[in-house]
Amino acid sequence: MVVFGGLLMTDAPKQAVGSQRQANDFTLAEAMARPQFWMLALIFFTVCMSGLYVIGVAKDIGEQYAALSFSIAANAVAVIAMANLGGRLVLGVLSDRMPRVRVVSLALLASIVGMAILLFTQMTMLNFYLALGCIAFSFGGTITVYPSLVSDFFGLNNLTKNYGVIYLGFGIGSLCGSMVAALLGSFSATFGVIFGLLALSLLLSLLVKAPTRGVQLA
Repeated sequence: MVVFGGLLMTDAPKQAVGSQRQANDFTLAEAMARPQFWMLALIFFTVCMSGLYVIGVAKDIGEQYAALSFSIAANAVAVIAMANLGGRLVLGVLSDRMPRVRVVSLALLASIVGMAILLFTQMTMLNFYLALGCIAFSFGGTITVYPSLVSDFFGLNNLTKNYGVIYLGFGIGSLCGSMVAALLGSFSATFGVIFGLLALSLLLSLLVKAPTRGVQLA
């Protein structure tokens, strides 16, 4: 899959540099003053929380929640790795062919499907692997697309700062997943909270639009 993905890569087309400041070029302070920034931050936080939590305790979910054997639960590592890479390749390619925020919507939908399988279906080996695959696919693809999505919304000049703040959701999300699980004390309750956050994030991704302002001279 890595070799195949590498063969698809080409140099990005050269962009003509004009004398005008782009209409969507925002500093960090300007970006953080807009609701779109926090909507994107919440979406990123939610995807990271769901992905990192489920990936981190996948074997325990298989053994304790799904009542599967150790070998079946342990094989989840391979399923997660392949789905994670597949999400990066598939959603990365899609992000060059459709609006990136819609790609994130698709990723959220995949994660919702995976979480719904964990919550509302009888756990079998196939359902267990399918649920983990959907969540890992969503997580890997979102991580790949998000830097470009942030640049679409807030420009390239301050991307490292703008995305850097949003990327804090990666660490915060990983901590919150474990904290919610420890507080609620069960897999099903934790999955319910994550499912609700994913549904909210999907709604936000469908509503959010890039901020704009008049073009200014550089």
